[in-house]
Order: sequence, then structure tokens, then C-alpha cells
Amino acid sequence: MLSLAMFRNLSISMMANRKAECVVADFPEYATEVGALSSAQTAQIRALAVRVFASLSTPRPYRGIVVVGHADVALRVAVAQRAAFETDVSLKRAESGRKVFEAALTKLAGHPSVKYMVCSKVFGMGSAHRVVLHPQNEQDMRKNRRVEFFLIPQDTGTPNCGCAA
Repeated sequence: MLSLAMFRNLSISMMANRKAECVVADFPEYATEVGALSSAQTAQIRALAVRVFASLSTPRPYRGIVVVGHADVALRVAVAQRAAFETDVSLKRAESGRKVFEAALTKLAGHPSVKYMVCSKVFGMGSAHRVVLHPQNEQDMRKNRRVEFFLIPQDTGTPNCGCAA
């Protein structure tokens, strides 16, 4: 079982070496609510919830989800406050993504207790991990404004009845 202590020890560097299961991008400048995105983009998060819910009845369920929010460089904010502002925006994006995910998971299960079967953690990365380092236009900047979802499976191992040769 994925313990809460193990989950807390997950680091963002571990996530950097993995491919996100779902990426929702194209946020308007400084927008933090996933609801501001298109229905197709929020449908991606709901599809992820379907995948997680279905996994709960398998030998290798997803028991953890890490939601990482990102921002582009906030050029309209004073340089001294920029890093804190970008981190705040990215954290709010991640929180919004988690809320949409948990709402979809709860709807599938028909009961809010399902949220306790899947641990979730959010991180705000600010503009530290941009997809486009030197954006030339608004379209490039929107690629940096994203939320990434990483699934953590519970590795139960193979069944062992003690009769293996």
C-alpha cells in the first residue's frame, strides 16, 4: 500500500523523469481556473479520472496523483515579486486541476469517500520548467501555462501463495 509518508516523500525531481499522463495547457494569462479552458481540455481530466477509477479494481491500482501547475514568465509583474507571483499562479492552477479531477472521481464512484482511496499532492513550479524557453508570441506562452498530471500506481507485486517452485 502506498503510505502517506511515502507519498509525501515523492519529489518533483522524480516527476521530471516521467512523462505526464495528462497535460492541460493553453491557459489565458494569469488565469488559474481549469474551468476557463475548453470543454475538450476538461474532458481530458475527466478521462483520467475514469482511468484511475477503473484501476481501483485491478491488481495495480493508481493510488496517488501528483498535479503540477506551471506558469510562463509574468512580464507585467515587478521583477522582485515575479517568482512568488508565478509560483502562486501555478499552484492555483494545480489546485484547480485537482478539484476537477476529484469531482469527476467522486461522480464516478457515487460517493466522496473515493477521494481517500487516491492520495493527491499539488505543486506549483512557477516558470521554472517552461516548454518554450523564449516564447515569441501568445501561442508559445500558452504552452508554458499548463497543468500536468502524474499517476502513481500501487505496486502490489505478484500473488504469492507459498507454493511457487
